[in-house]
Amino acid sequence: MANYTTIPLKSTMTAGYFGDDLKTANADFYKPNWHKRVLDEYPQERSLLLNATRLAGNVTSFPSDHIKVQYRGAIQRAITTGILVATTTPKQPVTITLDASDYDATLGTSYLRDNFNVYIPSMYVLDGATSAVSTATAPLPFRVESHTGTGASTQWKLVPVGNYGICATGLPAGTTCLVGDSSFGLGDGAPDGMVDYNYIETFYPQIAKEALRWDGSVMELMQWEDEFENGQDTFLRGTELSHLRLDAQLEMAGWMGVTNDNTLLISKNHPSARSDSNVFTTKGIIPQLDDDGMQLPYNESMNIIDVLRYVKTMQETQMVTETKTKAFAGPNYMGKFEDDELNVLKAFSYTDLNKKIEQLGYAIHIVYSNGRYIEFYEMPSWGKPNSYGAPGMPFPDLSVFIPYGQATAKIGEDSVNELTLSNLTLSFFKSKGIDRTRVARLIDGTTGHSDIAANEYDEGSFILLTHFAWMLFHKNQMIVSKKVSV
Repeated sequence: MANYTTIPLKSTMTAGYFGDDLKTANADFYKPNWHKRVLDEYPQERSLLLNATRLAGNVTSFPSDHIKVQYRGAIQRAITTGILVATTTPKQPVTITLDASDYDATLGTSYLRDNFNVYIPSMYVLDGATSAVSTATAPLPFRVESHTGTGASTQWKLVPVGNYGICATGLPAGTTCLVGDSSFGLGDGAPDGMVDYNYIETFYPQIAKEALRWDGSVMELMQWEDEFENGQDTFLRGTELSHLRLDAQLEMAGWMGVTNDNTLLISKNHPSARSDSNVFTTKGIIPQLDDDGMQLPYNESMNIIDVLRYVKTMQETQMVTETKTKAFAGPNYMGKFEDDELNVLKAFSYTDLNKKIEQLGYAIHIVYSNGRYIEFYEMPSWGKPNSYGAPGMPFPDLSVFIPYGQATAKIGEDSVNELTLSNLTLSFFKSKGIDRTRVARLIDGTTGHSDIAANEYDEGSFILLTHFAWMLFHKNQMIVSKKVSV
């Protein structure tokens, strides 16, 4: 790809309020129909993730200051060995331990049980017939005869099922083994039961705000009509920009937010008589996938076609059966498609969501790769040198793969009602008649705009608030593809 240099878009944005000094410079833009063209005037401010989520209807509500979601996990799991196991004689018992992470923190039990076979990779197995490392294709079974101890100190006694043992290099700590079938003799009893309970994940909602402030004379000289939801009919054009800026906040938190676990981070932005309050922040998609998702790195010399062929394999390892996947990609990533001559297929038939997204000015490229239809949503904002595309940012070369799918979850620890939610869901606070999805309030002073003044100052304020959380389910099925150096 060709090398190129970008520069930040010019911007005069700064903290403050609209005053008389802004009248002359901006007079041409204060027109009655300005708000109808706001997205056309500022296309770079449109938020694709937020719009796509809203249009798809993947929005729900929550009733408290945090969201605890319960959901099921897989019914099988592998185990990981603890300390190194030395070489053993073929057919003789082997004693192993398990990594501490294999034990439940509350119950102190593991997935492994007596009378079940542990399948150990053949590269660590000594073949008794040849006295050499086994050449078997499949891992070989060792039956659990008994165990002693509790928790991570438990020792498991394994007996080889065949004529083999552990090879001279030993069985290393951290080796992944499979727990398979059980085997019993006549008259034997049944195995221990299994405990299956829900995963509980906590999502912390975030309160974001935006504000517009102005002098009283600006309200009188530069007003325009706006059929706004709270009934007010005289606003500056800045109200629409304030909405766009708040949307941009939701978008950025959705991608990059980190849950606050720093006790030093507290809020002091309140009346002085009130005590400091905790600041809650929502965790974004990319940090969540860094912790719990799959990684698909690539470098400049690799062909994107060769990279995409791994998407199916990776998803199948996580039990993904859906053949359609959304991919949010930066402009450099999409440009590499064209450089690598990837055949882009137009959809056979667009959904209403596809049509609405394209009407907003975003191209959707649907490609077929190794049994997967991947809907690429190009993120123009990820190339903006003012924000996502600034020097040192990964977004221009990044792609995030989220398979279509839904999760069955229970909102709250004691909830008995199950909800079916999209893998990516945006949630807003709503409870007992209070809806904090988008709170908009006009606070007027002595501007003459209204009969009642909230304060003595010749200025007004337009305040926006939203109380939200981005919720991501089945994170293990999602992929982050980022560019790395060779």
